[in-house]
Amino acid sequence: MKKPRASFILAVLMIVGAMLFGWQAFAENNRHAQQTAADNAAVDHIQNLRPQAEHEQMDFAALHAQNPDIAAWLTVPGTRIDYPVLQGVDNEFYLYRDMHRNRNFNGSLFMDFRNRSDFSDFHTIIYGHNMLSERKFGQLIHFQQQAFFDQWQTVVLYTPGQRHELEIFAVAVVDSRHELYRVSGFVGQPQQQEHLELLQRTAMHSRSIEVAADDRIVMLSTCSFEFANARTIVVARLAAD
Repeated sequence: MKKPRASFILAVLMIVGAMLFGWQAFAENNRHAQQTAADNAAVDHIQNLRPQAEHEQMDFAALHAQNPDIAAWLTVPGTRIDYPVLQGVDNEFYLYRDMHRNRNFNGSLFMDFRNRSDFSDFHTIIYGHNMLSERKFGQLIHFQQQAFFDQWQTVVLYTPGQRHELEIFAVAVVDSRHELYRVSGFVGQPQQQEHLELLQRTAMHSRSIEVAADDRIVMLSTCSFEFANARTIVVARLAAD
């Protein structure tokens, strides 16, 4: 009689465990759905601040009233990428925080904390999650397709008082620890040229462009799934003012 009773108790425990696991999964999914809804509403609200005409400037006073960490606004034609770019004290802060600094698994687009916020560095990196919903940088991976890369060749970047149209010239899939993630230590044109040549060699698709000594490049980076720690990067030239 003891064995059937023990089996019954074990079965009950397994059912209770499964119910608890299911409830936890439901609660987690519900929390994520609420966070996504809140994040979408916040971004949709401030998108009304974005200029409707090319000659207009972004209202950074209004953006900074929302959060002074907003350094820029990034728009990638051909995609739904149309977001503020933030910069925190490290590369963790906005990884899982929204533009209002609230904890949110969607995170934000954010600039590498080692970069100068005015994009005056030779190489600036902007990170964002590869969301299954294709929000944030979820559509960045479309540039892996040759036809998409050929069709959409620009990135629009708004900074305080300026509108920049960047020329996309390379897309690659690299390890997150690749040398292309270097953001500092470029001493003069020769080292900058070496970096550009490394990028051209690494790229799956690229365009030959002329980069002057005072031009800059901006790299958009998101998670990818070709191998462990894979990242898709899209690189564009920011012409000198």
